[in-house]
Amino acid sequence: MKKQLIALRGIIIEMSRQRYVQVILAVSIAILIATFLIPYFQLYPEIMTKTAVPLHYNIHFGVDLFGAWWRVLMPSMVGLAILIINSVLAVIYWRADRMLSYCVLIIMPVLGIFLILASVFITLLNLSYD
Repeated sequence: MKKQLIALRGIIIEMSRQRYVQVILAVSIAILIATFLIPYFQLYPEIMTKTAVPLHYNIHFGVDLFGAWWRVLMPSMVGLAILIINSVLAVIYWRADRMLSYCVLIIMPVLGIFLILASVFITLLNLSYD
């Protein structure tokens, strides 16, 4: 067990020295922080007093999904889960196939862009709905 942990530490150190990995992780973390901060700074005081906030808008029916205030942060929580899972997978695949590890790493900021868009749209929906 101790040898495996030492080998894992070596892999993480080797990965962290790669400039490509550093940039991808920095961009992913910045996007994740943005998905937390956008709803927080725009909605925090108002939504804490509401029992239900709008979470989804449909052009045919209008707002069709309401939920608790903390569900506004679901894109952020999904982004955090993706970041953790993909980082673990990248470390696992590093020794076997670096290209696969790079592909797993590049998925994080790409999905992060979609999650930041979801956060922006949920925030705009809550700002316009009264």
